[in-house]
Amino acid sequence: MEDQSDADIEKRKPASPGGTPVAHVHTTGSTNADAMVHVEVGETGPLWIHADEQTVGRGRSGRAWQGAQGNLHASFLATFECTPQTAAQISLVAGVALMDAVLSAAKEAGASLTGALQGLRLKWPNDLFCETAKLGGILVETTAISADDTERAVVIGFGVNVGVAPQVADRPTTALCDLGLTVSPADMLRHLDVALVNALQDWKCGVGFERIRQRWTSHAGPQGEALQVNLDPEKTLSGKFAGLDESGALLICDDEGTLHNITFGDVEIVSPNPTPGTPRD
Repeated sequence: MEDQSDADIEKRKPASPGGTPVAHVHTTGSTNADAMVHVEVGETGPLWIHADEQTVGRGRSGRAWQGAQGNLHASFLATFECTPQTAAQISLVAGVALMDAVLSAAKEAGASLTGALQGLRLKWPNDLFCETAKLGGILVETTAISADDTERAVVIGFGVNVGVAPQVADRPTTALCDLGLTVSPADMLRHLDVALVNALQDWKCGVGFERIRQRWTSHAGPQGEALQVNLDPEKTLSGKFAGLDESGALLICDDEGTLHNITFGDVEIVSPNPTPGTPRD
């Protein structure tokens, strides 16, 4: 199936209390890339770009994100007045919203939160996991649209394994259906729209970040959890999770007791616990 052209994208009003318009397309390369095209022609949002299938989805550090049919691939476009440093907090805002959305969908479906879903947790800075298996990811991209660099178009891309857990060679994955939650991608987007609108209102362009930081931490792993951070291809840092600082940076305490503030890196959970979902190849 070929990617849909802009002419094939149709705005519609979603059946969602969040009320954000949705531009839906059957197949596209990347919903984030599509959203950036909308920015280039003057769209300021709020607007969702939602694709049934994504052929060249992207994660952090240029990684590919598999976008199979049956999963959620959607990007939220909005405009905020904030500095680049404040905009960096949006990954954590989006993580809180994604967790809220999954819990809301589970409640609506009557799915038990005492079973496999009990293992839901956030991993810094932009992933949703169940124990040590990846369930969803977030990619935030921003661009200045004012001469003084204070007004920014922000695209928040979400990829959530709703019905399919893709096989990934270097990491375990899982899907909501594997955890006992049956929900359609459209319904997942409906819950996410409401949760993201609420989380952004709480964030208030950084003024309310402390509340977001506390909520994010409440959904993260336990203090003292063993983590490894890949800072670059040749440098890693091992230590224990010590929370987030006031800016949202990850705090890692190494074996010598030194506290490190991490603002960029790939985090791996070092856990002896068995992993749900799809095993490694």
